[in-house]
Amino acid sequence: MRFNAIINSICSSRSSAAIYMASLLILVILGWLDYVTGDYSLIIFYMIPVGLVTWYTGKGSGLIFSVLSFITRLLSDAASKSFELHYSTMYYWNIFVELIFLLIMCLLISALKKSLEK
Repeated sequence: MRFNAIINSICSSRSSAAIYMASLLILVILGWLDYVTGDYSLIIFYMIPVGLVTWYTGKGSGLIFSVLSFITRLLSDAASKSFELHYSTMYYWNIFVELIFLLIMCLLISALKKSLEK
């Protein structure tokens, strides 16, 4: 069986609350990994909880999880203090780009689901 079919069979039968809890757990794990790894950006992996929530619960929830992922990323950066350019323009630009990336991907996933449903 294909990986996406397995994920779909598991998630489609779950309630929205179960999807939120699983996504929050993934978000906490990613925040911890982000803290442990320090300077390495794991922003692409934050798409996992954002994508799950967007696909199975809707665009509004996905946007909220995009912001939660962004906050988690900020907090893990602040806690690690290994990033030397915390207050530079480049740091704020990179953080802004990561937020925009998460928001755009959420909107694209939502549009893809609507298109596939039609």
